Amino acid sequence: MRSDIAYRPDIDGLRALAVIAVIGFHAFPELVHGGFTGVDVFFVISGFLISGIILVRLENDNFSFIDFYARRVRRILPALLPILIASLLVGWFALFADEYRQLGRHVAAGAGFVSNFILMQESGYFDNAAETKPLLHLWSLSIEEQFYVAWPLLIALLWLRRSLLPAFILLTLLFSLAVSIAITAIDEVEAYYSPLTRYWELMAGSLLACLLLFAPRHFKHMDQAGSRLGNALSLIGMVLIVVATFSFTKQSPFPGWRALLPVVGTAMLIAAGPGAWMNSVVLSHRSLVWLGLISYPLYLWHWPLLSFLRIIEGQAPAIGLRLAAIVISLVLAWLTYMFIESPIRSGRRRGLTAAFVVLMMIGVGYAGYHIQQQGGFPARIAAQARHILAASGEWGWPGKSLQPLKLNGETYQFQPSSTPKTVLYWGDSYMQHYYPRIDALLSRNPDNYKSALFMASSCPPIPGVSGAAPCRDQANNVLEHARASSEIDTVVISASLYKIFLNDASLYAFKQGSVDEPLGLGRDGSEHAYRSLQDMFLALRKSGKKVFLVLPHPNGTRLDPKGIVRRDLTKLGAYTIDDSGVTRESFGARTRPIRERLVSIAGAAEVTVIDPVAFLCDAIVCPSLTEDGEPMYMDAYHLRPGYVRGNAVFLDVTLER
Repeated sequence: MRSDIAYRPDIDGLRALAVIAVIGFHAFPELVHGGFTGVDVFFVISGFLISGIILVRLENDNFSFIDFYARRVRRILPALLPILIASLLVGWFALFADEYRQLGRHVAAGAGFVSNFILMQESGYFDNAAETKPLLHLWSLSIEEQFYVAWPLLIALLWLRRSLLPAFILLTLLFSLAVSIAITAIDEVEAYYSPLTRYWELMAGSLLACLLLFAPRHFKHMDQAGSRLGNALSLIGMVLIVVATFSFTKQSPFPGWRALLPVVGTAMLIAAGPGAWMNSVVLSHRSLVWLGLISYPLYLWHWPLLSFLRIIEGQAPAIGLRLAAIVISLVLAWLTYMFIESPIRSGRRRGLTAAFVVLMMIGVGYAGYHIQQQGGFPARIAAQARHILAASGEWGWPGKSLQPLKLNGETYQFQPSSTPKTVLYWGDSYMQHYYPRIDALLSRNPDNYKSALFMASSCPPIPGVSGAAPCRDQANNVLEHARASSEIDTVVISASLYKIFLNDASLYAFKQGSVDEPLGLGRDGSEHAYRSLQDMFLALRKSGKKVFLVLPHPNGTRLDPKGIVRRDLTKLGAYTIDDSGVTRESFGARTRPIRERLVSIAGAAEVTVIDPVAFLCDAIVCPSLTEDGEPMYMDAYHLRPGYVRGNAVFLDVTLER
């Protein structure tokens, strides 16, 4: 009879490396670019250990489903409960109503181990940034637990024909890997959070456990110290993990084939055995082993601390604060391990303890659901702050008056008037947020204005320029339709052009043949994009169209309702109002080179330039509130629908007959 898989300190050391990578990525993403791959290391380790336990107990004929799930409960829930409870308590004092509502939703999802599905649904243009979701990291825990709902049953069924088990695991692994590669190419969000695209990583560990059980002779010689094969495997495995940790970035499509690096690297380190030099000397070092023992609560604690810091600061926290958060998370992880996790896992009356912990988790999950249903309890917040925050997230697109219109394979939004002449409004969300003004004019008196046709998407309105969205040839298609249409006599361009041409994160590129040239200050890609924009203006003017270019409006966190209402850390639950806005000079300083270039290009093509800054700012300041104290913006980048409807008069000239 086999005993359970022997304890290997090197695997705890491997856990330590994984959690260090994840924390490094979360705290210092500019240094540890690909630290998110530490999660993939965890997946392989989990698949190896848990599947190994199941297989050994099946072979010993003492496997019990009740015992297995009770062990999972005692392993996972005790450390998770204090994180969920602490997040709700801190959120009560630190979060705005919409943020607290979302936190409640995430607590309920975390308690039910469906966080990955919730995060998949939430992804979108106006969704909160990942850094402001304190329980974002629970997606990986959810995938793991979803895997273990069905996996023990499948293994038990296949145990009747155990010779087929390795082939089944391998085929399932390859299928999941293929799905991961395919989905990553078309939808990175779904690929990142879907269990179908991640199960192969757990399966890699499961396959390794299965091979160690059924073919131990192939691994036995690697367990010995000095084994060349074992040393080579462990060294290559470590190199693969390090390369993934420091070479990938947030912009790298993931998981897909790139996840092979941390997954194969982890499998190699485990397969090398505890006798390999890398495993016995480096990974088995007492400091790494200690960190590995508390890696689970450390993973749980570090991200809420960093995320709440980011929310409260309103920007990336200072390095000192981030380091302090890591130290605090280490202390909390050790306390959780010593006084919650270990006593519950090894204590008496384990069945009763598991049942009690499950009931507590149900209660916490319901509390999160109730908070979501109550809208985050907005009455917690003072009336003035609550009034300003009500503007956050308001959006007036596409509006009830618009009707979809399919033209030449592109989907437009159309609002008719009494004249056949039409204005094409073309751009991205910087065009969409102006729609309420167009709607107000057409709804009030359609006889005085032309019809409005909107082509507003995430695709830059510059032929040859592509962004994060798969734009294909949209710009060329829209341009050709505008030139050929006799109804369209005016074209209005409004887009986040400063962002496109500044492009600090390399999100935009100009396609030159088969090469994508990134945009940015001083880059060749920007020069090609400027020329393309000028050619587009000239083509539209040559076809008899009147053309307007609406320059980007002021933006910044001090214009955001959530930037106006500042959290006061000196008094729990207190807020201060900062309505200072942004100075005209500060906004103009960084964007001036691009603005001057755009104005020059427009002038050369006889395109009329509209500069919202002249309307939204006085000589010194671009305010965040109107004289009546009403917010002008719905976030840091977009104007509020109610304000646009009544005040964006600079657009009226574009719609006049």
